[in-house]
Amino acid sequence: MKIPVKITCNGATLEQVEKFCYLGSIITETSDCHKEILTRLGIARSVLTSLNCLWKDRALSMSLKSRLLQTLAWPVASYGSESWTLKAADKKRLVAFEMTAYRRMMRISWTEHRTNQSILVSG
Repeated sequence: MKIPVKITCNGATLEQVEKFCYLGSIITETSDCHKEILTRLGIARSVLTSLNCLWKDRALSMSLKSRLLQTLAWPVASYGSESWTLKAADKKRLVAFEMTAYRRMMRISWTEHRTNQSILVSG
């Protein structure tokens, strides 16, 4: 059983909440970052999808596509990551997002059965 702590500021008692949004990051009373990470990766996936026309453009070099990925998708995915407490499952999700981003950028389908290592070496 939790004992509520009463905090006052200028004579007013502040309400304790389970979670709140601050500068686009979700802060919880348990400091669990799982939902924040899922939210960030979901938003970053939508950014990747919105850039499909760039990933499919054969006129753009791979180095330019890589720079676009680094400037347009990674900041969205990693916003607020300085305060995240990562668990093993969260690390796996971040690696999976990274590989999804590279595969979309390089137009490599999952049916080609290429290993993540071969993708990282060729990129």
